[in-house]
Amino acid sequence: MLVSDAQNVEIIESFLDKVGGDLTLCTLTQEVLLHLLQHHSGPVTVDFRKSKITERNVRDFLHLLDRIRFKRPSPGFIMCIIMEIYQSRSPQYVSSLLRSTENHINLTTRGLDAADCAALRFTLHHSQGVRLNLMWTSIPEGELESLLQLLTNVSQLSVDRQLLLRILHCCYSSDVQQGAAAALLQALQHRLDFSCSSAMDLTEETQEPPLHLTPEDCRVVSMVIQRVSVNPELMLMDCDVEEVQ
Repeated sequence: MLVSDAQNVEIIESFLDKVGGDLTLCTLTQEVLLHLLQHHSGPVTVDFRKSKITERNVRDFLHLLDRIRFKRPSPGFIMCIIMEIYQSRSPQYVSSLLRSTENHINLTTRGLDAADCAALRFTLHHSQGVRLNLMWTSIPEGELESLLQLLTNVSQLSVDRQLLLRILHCCYSSDVQQGAAAALLQALQHRLDFSCSSAMDLTEETQEPPLHLTPEDCRVVSMVIQRVSVNPELMLMDCDVEEVQ
């Protein structure tokens, strides 16, 4: 990038002022972005998919998150930032992260382990009104319960139908988790969507088979619905329901 190569603070400031900090048309490396931020006091907007920003050395971005607006950041990059924030035990960086992503945490298609879930819990604990995308995300069974207790801090939750079914079973399994049902339905915009549209993984070309619901699954869904004050929209298209013998 010629502006960065110029190593002239006035040129950098003038360029960024003229474009309003909008660098979404630029292909940036990590080094170039950091260099520009060091010589510009205002915020900049970056298209993550167009740039060459990797998950390497994400710690360098923590103190600059307040001044970056990421467009389409990868789930891997977001997870690395969340982990760095957790390891630093610095909750002030959580609000900076959410501002940089417009209050959106996208972890779709990620395989989360116990450490990832601990970092996500730390982030959610220090968040308010966050939009959380867990479509096709793998979460260990024991970790799912602890995440449910933080759904009151989530304004919008996106999950595929397999994960939705697991979450509903978790809500039903104990008195402690039953209190999460209302927060879950609110985060889901009062929609329980078990149709194929909620299960389509755009990274796969194979067609999603019908979801098989056992009598126990149906009982769990029914009981969770009965525990909330607002009747949700229940979508059972593309589902096979097993009859009670």
